[in-house]
Amino acid sequence: KRAAANGIIYSGTGLGGLVYGLSCNKMLQDNGDSAMCYRMLAIACTCSCLISICLIKERIPTKPIGFKSKTAILLEFNKFFNMKIIKNPTVLLIAMWYNLATFAYCLMTITLSSYAVARGMSQHQGSILTSVLNAGQVIGRPSMGILGDRFGRVNVTNVLTSLLCIYVFSFWIPAHTFIQMVIFSIMMGLSVGVASMMYGVLVADLVEPQQFLPAWGFVTYSGSPLFLVSELIAQALTVPEMKKNPYIHTQIFTGFCFFGALLLSILLRERAVTIKLRRSHLAIKEKLKDAEDTASLSAASTKKPNGADELDITA
Repeated sequence: KRAAANGIIYSGTGLGGLVYGLSCNKMLQDNGDSAMCYRMLAIACTCSCLISICLIKERIPTKPIGFKSKTAILLEFNKFFNMKIIKNPTVLLIAMWYNLATFAYCLMTITLSSYAVARGMSQHQGSILTSVLNAGQVIGRPSMGILGDRFGRVNVTNVLTSLLCIYVFSFWIPAHTFIQMVIFSIMMGLSVGVASMMYGVLVADLVEPQQFLPAWGFVTYSGSPLFLVSELIAQALTVPEMKKNPYIHTQIFTGFCFFGALLLSILLRERAVTIKLRRSHLAIKEKLKDAEDTASLSAASTKKPNGADELDITA
């Protein structure tokens, strides 16, 4: 139930986006500036982190390393930034898929509200669209985790990434009314969290257990520079002269990012099937070896020593 558990965890992202989005919009309307909005966000996040720090504990506690032993610190550092694991083709493939899909997700969420305003909707309606998107993720992420455990994690990843391409090209670009945008936000909310939700599960499925932490860490931090400039790229692709839809280039670029992620997820499925077949082959070889050893021991224990028949006859 690894994917389902991860889906429940990541549903908090959508829930937080829904609550904070509506709260911030209300505070901006009431106060007219963002000062109180930022203060309330800081207080809420600080309290949430403090509660988590007090309540969360390891299932299997590990002894802290501390700062006294430099050798132990360097050993952990080298273990986490293990170049042999980072160069693993499977890890690199998961990292490229995750970064491209998440980058497209950032472009879409950054542009969604602004696109609505450019199409003649109000700022309040734009914030509603973002809240609807986050509300969809509250339902979508646990659902895709359950489906992943039932029908295969990579299979569900391929299907949802395909849907994201279709939604962007065939629905988002021509959508120009508030109702159409609400429906688009719901559909995207149910599917768009697949990268954030599945990447850790796929790393756990496709690498050895002792390699999980460095592989997961590399996939997580490898896309940081790209995500840092995602908003700048989204704004740079806008064309203010196109009054009807100044975000058309951003939308097309987002769709092609999802399409590139789809191609990578197809390659990832081939890699997952290969690894699964290799593991099955090794398991069968081990069973055959155990069966041969058992048969040899049985034959050796039932074999009579020389002259045993004569002794039985004499007796």
